[in-house]
Amino acid sequence: MRGAVIAERGRLALPASGIAPADRRASGRAVSAQTTVGRCATMSSMAEGASARAKSGEDAAELRKESYTMALYVAVCLLAALLALPEAARHHLIGLIWGITIGLAAAHFFAFKISARLIGAGKVQARDIEAAGAQLVGAAVVAALASVTILVLPAHLEYHAAEFGLSGFIAVSGYAVARRGGAGRLRATVYGLVVLTLATAIAVVKNVLAGH
Repeated sequence: MRGAVIAERGRLALPASGIAPADRRASGRAVSAQTTVGRCATMSSMAEGASARAKSGEDAAELRKESYTMALYVAVCLLAALLALPEAARHHLIGLIWGITIGLAAAHFFAFKISARLIGAGKVQARDIEAAGAQLVGAAVVAALASVTILVLPAHLEYHAAEFGLSGFIAVSGYAVARRGGAGRLRATVYGLVVLTLATAIAVVKNVLAGH
């Protein structure tokens, strides 16, 4: 009888670790669940970080596009102005270049700000301010490039220097577009010349329509 009682006590006794098998399994499941939750949180954090980096990259690309667009626009307009400029008025090219650039940039900024308020329910968003700043930078870079070419070359070459600087900027932009698209150097050069030809044609048509 005593042996039976001892055997029964041994059967009901806790394991050496002090934790019943059922409790041990429950504890294991809890640890596994915590590990899974931790992994999910880590993956979610990594996904959010990747999404934020992608959004930042898209914003930067959009700002560059705004800057390049404004720069090319100003370059074509300046080229049109130089082509229509009488020979007697070619003595103050730097003032003319910066006057046209500032006028174009101011008009564009005004229109951009009004349209931003129209879309933004009367408010200008931070990204709109950044885009406007990128546009102004693009315009200033083109005007500075044309000014540098004028200052570097002799006075009797100022006019042609300004035309060369603007034409070179447009052609190089076309070349860069083709290269980024995977074209070889020769094909990219041809593409750049085509872009320059089209830009010059646009400038000439602009002058013809304006009566110059």
